[in-house]
Amino acid sequence: MMMNRRDFFRTSSAVAVMTALPFISENVALAVIDPIREGTLTLPASNDVTLGGLFGKMYEAGLVRLTKDPINKNFVLADVNFNMQRTFTNFSGDISGRFLEICSSVAHGKNLATPDFLQEVIDEIVKYQKPDGHFGAETDWWGELDLLQGTDQAVMMPILWGNGRLLLGLTAAWDAFRKEATLSAAKKLGDFYVNTVEPRFCDPKRMEEYTVVSPGYASAYVTCVYEGMEGLVQLYRATKEKKYLDCVVKMADFHEKFDVLPVRHSHGSLSEHEGLMMIYEETGDPKYLARVEKRWEEAVSGGYINVCGSVLEKFHVSYDGFVADEGCSEADWLRLNLMLWRNTGKDKYLDMAERLLYNGYVANQWPSGGYGHRFLGIDGKGPFSYRRYWGESYWCCSYHCPLGLYDLKRYLVVAKDGKIRMNFGKIFTASVEINGQKWVVTSDLKDGEFIVKIAGPAGASVSFEVRKPGWATKVSVSYGCGKVADLTKPVTAGTTLKIRYECGYRLESRSLQPLEMPKSGDQLKEVAIFYGPKVMVAKAGDGEKIEDVTLAIQDGVLTGSDALTTFKDLYFTEEERLQGHSFLFNVTVK
Repeated sequence: MMMNRRDFFRTSSAVAVMTALPFISENVALAVIDPIREGTLTLPASNDVTLGGLFGKMYEAGLVRLTKDPINKNFVLADVNFNMQRTFTNFSGDISGRFLEICSSVAHGKNLATPDFLQEVIDEIVKYQKPDGHFGAETDWWGELDLLQGTDQAVMMPILWGNGRLLLGLTAAWDAFRKEATLSAAKKLGDFYVNTVEPRFCDPKRMEEYTVVSPGYASAYVTCVYEGMEGLVQLYRATKEKKYLDCVVKMADFHEKFDVLPVRHSHGSLSEHEGLMMIYEETGDPKYLARVEKRWEEAVSGGYINVCGSVLEKFHVSYDGFVADEGCSEADWLRLNLMLWRNTGKDKYLDMAERLLYNGYVANQWPSGGYGHRFLGIDGKGPFSYRRYWGESYWCCSYHCPLGLYDLKRYLVVAKDGKIRMNFGKIFTASVEINGQKWVVTSDLKDGEFIVKIAGPAGASVSFEVRKPGWATKVSVSYGCGKVADLTKPVTAGTTLKIRYECGYRLESRSLQPLEMPKSGDQLKEVAIFYGPKVMVAKAGDGEKIEDVTLAIQDGVLTGSDALTTFKDLYFTEEERLQGHSFLFNVTVK
């Protein structure tokens, strides 16, 4: 099984899970700790998983996009060598770091598009590192903060944002290709955080400086300083040098003073919480997990997550002005839910990930394969529709969204507690290892059923389980011959299972609360209509208002309307998917 070091650092082959305060062995690259249940968890390497169907097409299209103009060597390196004036060159390391992270991670994948200039970028980027370890303009880090400058004019905060992304890119490139110059540059950048960023920007005596409200939310203190936390943990995993873990723990503890909702930059906030999850995995300190779970509950219950599973670019319920989603935030919300599941075993996080995938993620991808921003219709309670596309953000989202799908591949089927667990009904092929035995699980879709083949050592058997999604009324499992499968007993190598996820139309409030089955004559305001995990959207309209729709009750079952479709069905119809589509309705039941 091919596994790059990034995959290995994220999941050990046998991951200890303890209910008491855990101790992390220095011999384990990464311990994923479940504070609720004892057991083990092994995730397959992403590059050993083949993803098909809709999401496979989305993933492949996203990677191909990174091989086309304007993304080329000069464009990628411009934020560190300033060879051209392009969008966000002052965010030094932002594009180059994102490019390195996703392209290095997938470079060993099967039949996946990789830019032919990747190695040139890896070799050249280290030449632009400053003596103190940072990348970008020369800066007096101990001088006055330039927080009152606009996003395009600010220097300090944009550099810190970009350097945080670049630290992730350098560690990914090191994991994949093992070039000593890459690791050396990553360590010098890590030392910059240890020697400069943490003492300068996490000083309790300078709180007045840090609380200045900057005009550019993408270049604000809390947005940019803490973007380095993920990369510092990855650097610790690569080197086991404790100074990097000590540094990121200090940053995380100081960050808590600013860790609130609402906040003006959802991408920054969510990625910081990914960093908290990673710190939890390395230290075992439950306070970091508690912070993230608390934030999840606040976001969901507080109306910050719309019925499509999406967040706005600003982490607000509602606001005036430029109201759009951001692909980067969608990717972070997906990845954070996956991380929460792997550390808690709570399936509500997989339910949220699936809600986002079928709706917000699909709605965000451009016909080019890239991702970006899409306007939303909004009122005082939050979004009610997707409107036209604003722009493809090939400076951030087009890298980050494929990275989200790259991570998703590892969760389709896993080895948990000595069993094969199928988390998602998707088309895929993946291998997992249990008790030293390799099993290959292949899932295909035919006539509404997933045909799942389980290959393994001749004569061997293994326990198999299927997650029942929150949207499913029933999950039916039978053998290939049609007989109902008894999954309380192990299945033998060579077994074929047929899995059917049964569901129907259902209604939710715009605050994601399930509604009881309506009666004929009922009228409901501002509700979402779901079929399985997919939110129904209006075929007609412009997304400027909550549309009216009539549904029917037939034999006690809620039926749909020809006026409705799904984002999945719009995905392959370019003209339609670019229009506005309401996802909340005023419903009349006949």
